[in-house]
Amino acid sequence: PAIFSPDGKRLAVRHGHLSLSGDYEIVVLDVVPRKVVTRILCQCFDLAFSPDGTRLATAGHPAHGGPVQLWDVNTGNEIRLSH
Repeated sequence: PAIFSPDGKRLAVRHGHLSLSGDYEIVVLDVVPRKVVTRILCQCFDLAFSPDGTRLATAGHPAHGGPVQLWDVNTGNEIRLSH
């Protein structure tokens, strides 16, 4: 899948499996100019931008109990939430 950020300025695209671990590569692009912002590797089934477009949520396949993760789209770093 591919999704646009709410403001339409960024596009996140999920590419196929890159490894035996089942990781996908998500590429986040600035639409104008066409430029890669970051690349994220994760085991994701679905993607969603935060309302301000600065975060990307990924969810693993529900049938496999995949994790939900939150990413900073500018750095590609996972945001760890404290409990």
